[in-house]
Amino acid sequence: MPATWESYGDGGSITDPEDSIAAYGRYMKDLKGQVEPMADGDAGKLIELTLAAYNAGPGAVEQHGGVPPYQETQNYVKTITAGGQEEYSTDCKANAATKAWDGDLGDGEWTNPLPGGQFTSGYGHRDISGVPEWAKNHVGVDISTGGAGDVLAPADMEIVEFYEPDACIKGKQKDEPQFYFNLCHLAENYVDEGDEVTRGDVIGVEGNTGQISGMATHLHVEIFKPDSPSPPQPYNGSNIDPEPILKEKGAWPK
Repeated sequence: MPATWESYGDGGSITDPEDSIAAYGRYMKDLKGQVEPMADGDAGKLIELTLAAYNAGPGAVEQHGGVPPYQETQNYVKTITAGGQEEYSTDCKANAATKAWDGDLGDGEWTNPLPGGQFTSGYGHRDISGVPEWAKNHVGVDISTGGAGDVLAPADMEIVEFYEPDACIKGKQKDEPQFYFNLCHLAENYVDEGDEVTRGDVIGVEGNTGQISGMATHLHVEIFKPDSPSPPQPYNGSNIDPEPILKEKGAWPK
């Protein structure tokens, strides 16, 4: 809508993909702020309310005290959130492709790369129709705030690449054990190759940029062994499960 673009376009071109994605991120962040008081601190509920506000408008969410009873909106929220894995069976075992880090994690703590986010999808194989077999191995974890959260550097690191097709910041940890990180699908990126960032620096904005269309807004986090080829690529054999490492370093979503 012209009025929406005027408010969130920041002077960019509506036909430019980068300008449009950034505007979408700003719009979702605003919607999230409007419905956040209704979520009562529940991150999952906040995601649903933000999606509902995007589909039906924040006024409808406020009027009905939650996701409006419109079939279109109910289906929209259900379809997007249904793909996120939030609960696991007690006997769930890691897939054979899962790789854990058995080395020293080094001293010190890290920072949650997406404050206020909720874990939505884990590392490992999943059945997804319509994609090649290799692409069914999810080589990272997904975290989401529901829209346009600030993305932080989890540790002190040097930026080795910004991969535009999937909007991925790729960095190498400066302290031991010198892991590599990929932080992907950003709506906005604030760093360049060669930059050195400190733990907690805001380096981008959560988004849904990527080569696969229809993604919900989220941050995809990958970690690679220190001896990974640089810049790290998702299926280069050096990828490891980020979840236990982030938990050990105090950087897992609360």
